[in-house]
Amino acid sequence: CCFTEEDEKKETGGMERPSQVLDMSLLAALLEGYCSDRSLPKIEKEHFVPFMRLALLCNCSWRFVKFNGVDAPDDVPVEAKQSFLQLLERIIYLHDPEAIKQINKLLNDGQTF
Repeated sequence: CCFTEEDEKKETGGMERPSQVLDMSLLAALLEGYCSDRSLPKIEKEHFVPFMRLALLCNCSWRFVKFNGVDAPDDVPVEAKQSFLQLLERIIYLHDPEAIKQINKLLNDGQTF
């Protein structure tokens, strides 16, 4: 929900795709709304990025199995079959030290988080 596409293109799985980048202002708005009733405890802040990766991995796996698994219909469009790659890119992005630093800064500087 908080990722946007950059103009830069990347080759992924034989398909050129826009790069995925986390929009910190969208993430801040999401966290502000989420934390309006309850602030994030320290332990949740410390594990926020790994939790983001895990949530993306669950969705990535679901998309892959749903559209590429043995029970997938034969007429699944290529875009659907390769839709897991977008989420994979986001997982890879969340391993970037600079991205982690920005997310942690947002979490630790956020007055309501």
